[in-house]
Amino acid sequence: MTMKQVFALADAIEPRFRMLILLATFASLRWGELAALQRKYVDLDAGTIRVVGTTTELKDGSVTIGPPKSEAGKRIVSIPATLLPDLRQHMETYAEKGRARTRLRRPQGRQAPARELHPRPGGNSQEGRTQRLPLP
Repeated sequence: MTMKQVFALADAIEPRFRMLILLATFASLRWGELAALQRKYVDLDAGTIRVVGTTTELKDGSVTIGPPKSEAGKRIVSIPATLLPDLRQHMETYAEKGRARTRLRRPQGRQAPARELHPRPGGNSQEGRTQRLPLP
């Protein structure tokens, strides 16, 4: 994807999920790392995210949170300075208060399972299919 396409995608989805696209792209975070991310691992002053966990969706649809597969998966990643104001606003608007709270929440406040945030064709998305976004 081009930079223009990344930002077009980030701007086309529900605003609460915009930072998922931007952090995955520009901080090289994987889906499971983003889904397991907690407020206490985000240091906005230092501009870093400490990756210490990942999520795994089991065959029965339940989600577990555990350590990355390898020690190399545990790391500190830099947040690009241009994303920090957006991330700060995102955390003020969408993240639950408290250091151990997860960032990816449904509007009702419950943990969002991966199948809702990463719909599969014919899967458990609201319409039973993924939405195709027009990208430049």
